[in-house]
Amino acid sequence: MKKYFVLFISFSFAFFACEETIVLDLDQTEPVIIIEGLITNHNQKHFVKISRSTDYYAQQAAAPVSGADVFVEDGEGNQFSFVETANGRYESSEEFAGAIGKSYTLQVSFEGKTYTAQEKMYSVTTVDSLTYRYAEDLDSTDVEENRMLEVLVYLNEPQDEDNYYLAKFYRNGEPLNDDGTTVYYFNDDVLNGRIQDFPVPDYFAFGDSARAELYSISAEGFRFFADLEKILNNDGGLFSGIPANASTNIKGGAIGYFQVSAMEFTELVIE
Repeated sequence: MKKYFVLFISFSFAFFACEETIVLDLDQTEPVIIIEGLITNHNQKHFVKISRSTDYYAQQAAAPVSGADVFVEDGEGNQFSFVETANGRYESSEEFAGAIGKSYTLQVSFEGKTYTAQEKMYSVTTVDSLTYRYAEDLDSTDVEENRMLEVLVYLNEPQDEDNYYLAKFYRNGEPLNDDGTTVYYFNDDVLNGRIQDFPVPDYFAFGDSARAELYSISAEGFRFFADLEKILNNDGGLFSGIPANASTNIKGGAIGYFQVSAMEFTELVIE
């Protein structure tokens, strides 16, 4: 699989006063609450996922947390309640669209403790279009699956302001993220203005559909992803040192991140 920019391995998956750093104790016996949330500018039901960590050397995945009280409030006092729709997954009870420029506050109450986070929604540039071409340097697996095309993204990134982004890519509705273990994040220094032919990870065949999504993230979000890269790219060798601490915008002792993003996308069916 092709790799671009910086990638990191997510949970189960900053530079401002609200930053809180959690020191990870590799020999911890007490579990830590993990909170992941996403609010976008699209009118839909948004989600928050809550789980509980295991010890660093444990083999099992983080355990979902049920029975929490979850709500999100915007800067105008509008409150949106979230209900548990699956084990550890909470969705807003009604559809709503986040607004660019507004800040949103998450509150999670569980077992007598309260965890909060606040994030602002920044604007995101438009993804103009997708095209495709025959790829080079294919391996035998790609050829056997008739995936000999690469999809290219075109967009125009404003250079008169500091912006931070997260990108997601899909083939036939399935995310191209190494089974949920990789995410692509970058700033506008990397994009550097007009993008003419940014290749989507992995390859495609005729008849496939492609989708590219671009999310705005805050400087704190960018720092969060960068810290995770340092932690989880540590090879664990004898002289590799202790992994870095993880930044989080969750207050109250939990880890994870509450993401508030404007999102733009475009799609293509390869015919």
